[in-house]
Amino acid sequence: MTFGLRSTSALGALVLAALLTLSPAPAAVGQSTQCFEDWSDAAPIVLRENLVSARDVQAWARKRLKVNVIRVTLCQDGERYFYRLLVREPKGRIRNRTIEARGPLEQNDPPPKPPGKSSKKRPETTVPR
Repeated sequence: MTFGLRSTSALGALVLAALLTLSPAPAAVGQSTQCFEDWSDAAPIVLRENLVSARDVQAWARKRLKVNVIRVTLCQDGERYFYRLLVREPKGRIRNRTIEARGPLEQNDPPPKPPGKSSKKRPETTVPR
């Protein structure tokens, strides 16, 4: 029996599809971390644990981080709850961000950017004559 290029490619695709089907769900971040991709599972936890709502997290990220939020996922690591955000930065780069879910969000503000060289004034010095 001879195998052509097409049959080996099809076989490889079939094996890859089978492996992807059997692989664990990508929602787990670490061994003890559990993420809730489905909001029908996450919403009761947000209410029960009195967490910051996903809507407030999205608004905060848009305002403070100046990003477009693509996805918000609630995660739990022991007693700690946090949101994983997939965001698009102003220049188009896609990044992951992590925000603590037990607000207030103001405590999680990003650190201020240091002023640029143009905004710094040099102190006046007098040179004795």
